[in-house]
This record gives sequence, structure tokens and C-alpha cells, in this order.
Amino acid sequence: MALANDNQILAWQNKRNLFEMYLRQSGLTQDTINAYVRDVEKFLIWLSRHTGQEFPATDFEENDVEAYKRYLLETIERSPSSINRNLQSLRKYGRFMLATEGINPVQGIDLLDGTNPAPPITLTKTEIDRLVSIARTRSAKTAVRDFTILQILLQTGIRVSELVNLHLSDVELHRDESILIIRKKGKQRSRKIPLHAELRKLLNTYMQQPRPSDASYFFIGRGGKPLATRSVQQILSHLGTIAGLDVSAKVLRNTYAKSLWQQTNNLSMLVQRMGYKNMESALRHIIITPE
Repeated sequence: MALANDNQILAWQNKRNLFEMYLRQSGLTQDTINAYVRDVEKFLIWLSRHTGQEFPATDFEENDVEAYKRYLLETIERSPSSINRNLQSLRKYGRFMLATEGINPVQGIDLLDGTNPAPPITLTKTEIDRLVSIARTRSAKTAVRDFTILQILLQTGIRVSELVNLHLSDVELHRDESILIIRKKGKQRSRKIPLHAELRKLLNTYMQQPRPSDASYFFIGRGGKPLATRSVQQILSHLGTIAGLDVSAKVLRNTYAKSLWQQTNNLSMLVQRMGYKNMESALRHIIITPE
């Protein structure tokens, strides 16, 4: 995300003040107005990072809002009610843009139906085997890294945001016990995830790969910079396309959760391993569907 110059910041402050005046004319309380503005600013921060625009990014289209909705749902796993609140704020902002600029890029955005959530999408064992086989036999320069990413998501169920924020110090590999440490971030709790011997060997192999001496992140891209969430999703999508599957970090997380539940029937373990807020959140992710 590029830094904005003073003129851009001033322009956004003026636009934000006009938006607040627009909301105030609707008879809303100040607390409600503050919540709407806060939600819009969160979106604009995400948009700046997602598109590479300078903050605050104010130039967006309907597909950007749809991408943000997927980010809230799949990457940071917000509840349907939380996502809909954010979308309602953006709808208000869209109507404000229509009144002041003659465009509304939020007009075609639908809210989520949280009453009957669709079963989580998962991979079958046959599909997993096909995907893993393809990733293992690739000859690209990043093949080892990409295969490691796939396996760590399949075998730990961590979020893509947690994956890209892993540091070398978060991976403890020992012969008797190996663990992955997920650090506390925001409302997400810290947790430790045990690693199987096979995954330990793979992670050890990946760590032997050449890397800049000052690169502290576990997964890195060009120049030793931390790998971006978007890059991980592109890697998974590419592997899935080769395998004839629709693959994302969310699908791999769902697959791990389903497998862990089927093997243990231990809801407390599922909550701890997956980093869910509570058992209700866990149950929402383990609706078992026939393969």
C-alpha cells in the first residue's frame, strides 16, 4: 500500500465530512454515523492494499466490493451478520456517491443469506491425492515452496492470513515434537498446532532453500519479501486449474476441519486447532456432506 500525499488525505477528509453530513440528514445517531464511516474506511484500507493504490483508495468498481466480500467471508471468516453490516455501510456510501458523483459501484452487491448457509466446500480424498500429486511433480522454480504451502494448509487448516504472517521462529521442528505457532492477531487467539513427522520433514526441506539472510518470514517471494495473501490464492488457483478443481485456502481449511472432525468427533479440539471463536463457529464449518 503506497502512502498518500497531503492533498489526497485532505481530499478524503473533505469527502468523509460530506458523507457524514449526508448520513446526518437521514436522522442517524452519531454512533451509527461513526460505525458507517469506520466500515467504509476499513474497506478503503483493504482496497489500497488489494489494488496497490495510494491510501485512501477511492476509485473502485463493483468487482472490488465483491472481492472484499469474499475476503471477509473466506480470508478472515467473518460471520454473515458481520459481513452484511459492512455491506450495508458500503451501500450507504454507494448511495452517497450516486448523489454526489452520479455513480454507485455498490448497487449490484447482494447481502449474504445467513439463515441457510451453504455447506462448506471440501475436497474428497481422491481430489486431494490428485492435487498433491500435481504439486509434488512440478518443475517450476517455486515448486518446493508451493508444495509446502499446499501441504501446510491441508495438514493444519490455518487461515491464509496466518500462513503469510508466519515467521521462521513460529515453526519449531524437533524429532520428538514439532509445532506451528500461530500468534495472536486482533480478535484471533494464539495457538499451537502439532505437526506430523511427514510435514516436519517437508518444512525442514523447504527451510534449506536459499533465502536472504534478513528474511524472517517463513514464506517469501521476490527479494525476500513476505508472500502476499493474493499470491498464495493465485498459487492454489493455478494448481487447482491443472488438477481440474476449484481450490482456495478456504477450501483447504474446510477440508482439514471436516477430516479432523471425522477422525476425532472432538469439538473442543476442533475449536483449538482451527482458532475458532467458539463452538458455534466450529459447527458452522463442519456440516458433513456426502462425497
